[in-house]
Amino acid sequence: MDRWRQLISEYDQLRQLRACTPQSRGQRFNNLIAELLQCWGVQATANVRAAGEIDVAFAIDGVRFVLEAKWEKARTDTGRIAKLEKRVRQRLSGTYGVFLSMSGYSQEALADIAHGDRLEVLLLDAGHWEAMLGGLVPPQELVNLVRDRASFQGAPYTPLAQLFASSEVPDLSFEPPSEMPDGPLLAAVDGVEAQVVLSGIESSQLGIACYGQSRLLVTTTRGVLDVDIEAQTAEMAVPVPDCRRNVLVIGDGSIVFLRRSGVGRFHDGQITTIGGGLSGNCCLCQHPDGSVWVFDNGGSHDLSASVTRLEGGLGRQQRHKIDYHSANAFTSVWLSADALLTSGNAGYLISSPTTGSKSRHSDSQSNPMGLIALDETAFLTVGGNVSLRRTEIATWTGRELARLVLKPSVTELALAANGDLYLAAYHDTPDDRLSFAVIRVRLPSEVGGLELGADATTPVVAARSTCDTQAGEDHGLPASGDRLRVQKETAHRVGDDVDIRWSGPLAPLPKRMNAVLRLFDAPLYRDWLLWFMLAWAAIDFVSVLTYGPPGGLPRWLTAVIGAVFFAMVCGIVPAWIRLLVRRRRHNHRQRATKAK
Repeated sequence: MDRWRQLISEYDQLRQLRACTPQSRGQRFNNLIAELLQCWGVQATANVRAAGEIDVAFAIDGVRFVLEAKWEKARTDTGRIAKLEKRVRQRLSGTYGVFLSMSGYSQEALADIAHGDRLEVLLLDAGHWEAMLGGLVPPQELVNLVRDRASFQGAPYTPLAQLFASSEVPDLSFEPPSEMPDGPLLAAVDGVEAQVVLSGIESSQLGIACYGQSRLLVTTTRGVLDVDIEAQTAEMAVPVPDCRRNVLVIGDGSIVFLRRSGVGRFHDGQITTIGGGLSGNCCLCQHPDGSVWVFDNGGSHDLSASVTRLEGGLGRQQRHKIDYHSANAFTSVWLSADALLTSGNAGYLISSPTTGSKSRHSDSQSNPMGLIALDETAFLTVGGNVSLRRTEIATWTGRELARLVLKPSVTELALAANGDLYLAAYHDTPDDRLSFAVIRVRLPSEVGGLELGADATTPVVAARSTCDTQAGEDHGLPASGDRLRVQKETAHRVGDDVDIRWSGPLAPLPKRMNAVLRLFDAPLYRDWLLWFMLAWAAIDFVSVLTYGPPGGLPRWLTAVIGAVFFAMVCGIVPAWIRLLVRRRRHNHRQRATKAK
């Protein structure tokens, strides 16, 4: 990761001709291309001297390529491409040529190669190169996309945006799914209203963003959709598949989006790579001054999370580390011009990228992935049990405002200009498809000025008089007749950097059925089947390790294999059977309820 980010910075130095001349830049550029390919696990060699010198030679999926790179002011003409074609024909059949011209190609060159003989050369430009360098379209994917275009459509040169061009809008509905016959709310404070505005979107990617009062940008596997809630229309806004999480609309109407390990900007049908080198779960956050920042939780590659300011194009990004352990953080938002709030399973962190100051605060809400800053004093989160919660920063006390009938998995929040809150999360389907819904939540005006100290005893009332017990089991929600409670607190909870007054232990976490791997209940210590599995695995491990008969395998290895076997027989298999029984009971109750 570090070397890859150095290559991105070095590219900006080459672009500005720092410590190099136009002549020496070409040699360094060849090495830069080869090293980038090596960072992505591609075998590559720069400056191959043989029958006609080759700038870079590499292989992808067993196919050999020879690449010629030119970084000059003038557009590449027919003669330079013909020279590469000759070098390709001097090599074994099945070898392809790749021409990378940073200044593009003349119209004559494009016409000649398009109407010539058999295609042997693929043409790339600066847009393709920056997409590979930033990780927006990794080298293996981009070369395969360009090669497919040339093979199936006879197009040696395809601009980056056209590689993904697709206007097909996925199936969606503006009605609630059949799995929510009584609406999306399971429980809420008085005055909270919720309505399903989109559903049935099958996608492994999920994200929402608001612009205007009733327009949403919805991230799906096929691309980013522009959805008008009032008119109930949808069209493709960014025809790029596999985008991630939220997008941003900036001043000139451009849409900034995340894909793979890079950040792209879509405007007037063109894609520009504006950031890259991302290693984990990321989201976009806009600074109060209008600048675009990207949060990166680091994944398994970095030791900590980071936030990066994107400006001036690829290579000029400014990365700031966040003292939050990698992979534990979920998202960040700006509270003010110099206060960044980061949420995750390790609590909340308020930090300053400029001064380095920070303060930590713990919280009992699990997986607070959806996060919105209301102002400098309060924010909203959606946790793992799909619980909408408001937290006051002054006292670090929180109040649960609503709980929704959705899967406790990925959640996203977005706030519209008129104050409407939009929440996206996956919901149950009969055949367990990855289908998500978008819910509009309207909060009462008094919630905005809610005092959460002494008033925190106000109960959260049940929004339904009856509800399916199994629905609660699947989503970690209370069963029929239960009332949600808010723990009374006289001061904020324990934080790493502050002293507090505490009125007693927190209420135990509610039991959430099938919330862990869809097999075990959460919290795990409240699932008897987990303890049953661990007990039998431990008994077998100790027995074999102590009294087991000698065999061909080491005794410790035999003990481990036996423990795994007992874990499967006494834990995984029974948990799976229990899940099937619960689902069958749930479906039976649903049919009985509909019949009534």
